[in-house]
Amino acid sequence: MHARRYVRYALNTAIITTLSAGVTACSNAIDTATGPAAAKSSATSLAKPIKSMLFVNPLPNYPAWKTIGQCMKAEAEKNGITFSQAGPNGNDMDTKLMIDRLQQGISSKIDALVTFPASAEQFDPVFAQARAAGAYVATVEGGQTKNQNINAGTSFEQFGQLAAKTVAAKPGQQNVAFLTQGPTGPDAIFVNAFKEAAKQYSSIKIVDTRYDSGDVTKTIDLATALMTAHPELNHFVTNEGAATPGIIAAIKQKSQVSKVFLTTNSIYSGSVEGMKAGIVHSFLLQNMCEIGRAPVDALIKLSKGETVPSNISTPIDFATASTVDSLTKSGDLQ
Repeated sequence: MHARRYVRYALNTAIITTLSAGVTACSNAIDTATGPAAAKSSATSLAKPIKSMLFVNPLPNYPAWKTIGQCMKAEAEKNGITFSQAGPNGNDMDTKLMIDRLQQGISSKIDALVTFPASAEQFDPVFAQARAAGAYVATVEGGQTKNQNINAGTSFEQFGQLAAKTVAAKPGQQNVAFLTQGPTGPDAIFVNAFKEAAKQYSSIKIVDTRYDSGDVTKTIDLATALMTAHPELNHFVTNEGAATPGIIAAIKQKSQVSKVFLTTNSIYSGSVEGMKAGIVHSFLLQNMCEIGRAPVDALIKLSKGETVPSNISTPIDFATASTVDSLTKSGDLQ
């Protein structure tokens, strides 16, 4: 999976066009319980306390990831853990730098390593190396790697189910087209969960699915082609926050404002402006702070010999024009 695109999955799984990604990135629905990373208890793994933790942040300066890092730091230090953070300085995710920092953490004998695994092929060997060296490993917004102890973040199955419920709540017939990255991985989990949930709603009809292969430059053309091929289409659904600007642009270019709507991912992808323009019907909100706290708490429990799930789902909700202010007021969901 394209590294930058994957970030937009659950955060967007929403990082926008400056990253060619949204925060995206995770599927807790992927079962890792049978793999070497299954988190059972520290009694069968390391059974040692955690005194130091390193978070290799994919985008430390991007609002969502910055919040995750800040909350992770606070939770670690609250529990007496020395916390450090590393990551790229700019707006582009640098997987080579991230892996280098993880390897430095292993060499420095850091007790626990936490990161976003943009690519299973690149990160899994490093995770295995860390585990072999006696370190705990946690991922946030992951789900495709297998050599971590635990993963925390948005469940893409829940994401799809809730998206279907939100779309069905919009008055009238909803003729839905999906625009997503590809037919496998978190995208497939999201789409399949939506389709399965949609069976209970007579107002939803699935008309088509198109894939952009992680290339946001294709979004406008794909969305335009979908509207041309399916004149009855009146609702786009995507799990890619970075696709939001392109879909909005296509709807405007086709003069379909107030006729075709969008349910998407992330408050950081132009969704608020799109909602004010009457195009975005709803967008995913996530508890970024909980995404930061959850891996710390889980690893501490694991280190004490407690059983923890290998995948930990964090809170999500969908904002609509009537709920966005109340849902975001506390700052927990963003």
